[in-house]
Amino acid sequence: MKALRRPWQAGWVTYITLAAIAMTACGGNTPSSSSSSAQHYTFAYANVFDKSPTFKSVADNLVSQGKQVDITVRRYDNNSDGPTVLSNAKLMVQERPDVAIDWMGAEGVGPAVGKLFGDAKIPCIAVNQTIPGCPFFNLVNKDFGVQGAEIVAPLVQKAGWTAADTTLILAAAPGAGAEVNSNSRFFYEDLANKVGLDKFTADQITDSTTTLGRNLVQVNGQGTGNGPLEGTYTAVKTVLQSIPASRHLIVFTINDDSGLGGWRAITESHRENNTMILSAGADADGINQLRTNPHWVAEFSVFFEFWSEYLLAMGVAVKKGIKTPPQTYSPQVVLSKDNVDQYYNGTTPKAVPPLPEQDKYLIQTGVLQKFGNIPGVH
Repeated sequence: MKALRRPWQAGWVTYITLAAIAMTACGGNTPSSSSSSAQHYTFAYANVFDKSPTFKSVADNLVSQGKQVDITVRRYDNNSDGPTVLSNAKLMVQERPDVAIDWMGAEGVGPAVGKLFGDAKIPCIAVNQTIPGCPFFNLVNKDFGVQGAEIVAPLVQKAGWTAADTTLILAAAPGAGAEVNSNSRFFYEDLANKVGLDKFTADQITDSTTTLGRNLVQVNGQGTGNGPLEGTYTAVKTVLQSIPASRHLIVFTINDDSGLGGWRAITESHRENNTMILSAGADADGINQLRTNPHWVAEFSVFFEFWSEYLLAMGVAVKKGIKTPPQTYSPQVVLSKDNVDQYYNGTTPKAVPPLPEQDKYLIQTGVLQKFGNIPGVH
């Protein structure tokens, strides 16, 4: 899910492991019809980590786009910290919003948050990490790993890299949960099967894993209070000291902040010509790297620019009692150098995938239609 320049998870929390985008990339969509909803609502939104420009932009867009559809959004910053998450949940309950939306960014506090909302009978939405009793909005982190491996495997084979001379560094999000970290873990599992690295399943890679076999190294890409950019930079810079300079490197990062930090560590160590790197979030920096950096080989786009629209529509659906699926999917696609122009003009998204079947209930709210930028929504 990213940090000071773009921790998702999801999953990708944070960032994907999920995470995350400047306002020029994330906001500014204007409703194509009347800017007032049939009824005014007040939503409370606790954001994962406001120090990250990417994640902050999600909250910024919720506030600004909420005004365009007659929804007032009051915001909080969870700072990816469990005690802060609980404190914010209590404050939200005191505010008595129509809907509470919580992107926690911390593992283990979901049941307590869910109880607070449930006891207060406040409808709620969980973002990126589950909260009991709250409908769930998230990307599919596993798909990022699987599809990322499909892009990287032929590049590795073409380069002639083998299990004997290649190290894969996973900059993960320990503590964010198995769902958030499934992207990096399934990336390793699938890539190992495709190119002959030491085989380990995603389930064998845990938060406490540091090394497995000859090929896998895992570091904390979230950082400890300093966010994914500085956290990944420090973690990768440190671990490179123990990896021989002759080895090829594949670096999987949890978001674009994490990717930028990891890449800085790689370049400062003068190992860029022997490295492939993948990132997530598709913010302006990530897209620029994909377009201009020959070693930045894939970018996982979850179209953070559109999350506010989805969450506003989902909030109205929850408030109205419209039945929701077990998970509402965020829009997502894995970008390569071959397909980036299909989805982006420069660094600005020009298209998103159509709503998947389980998300079509959002159409009933009428919110998405007011922005007029999602294929098939009329």
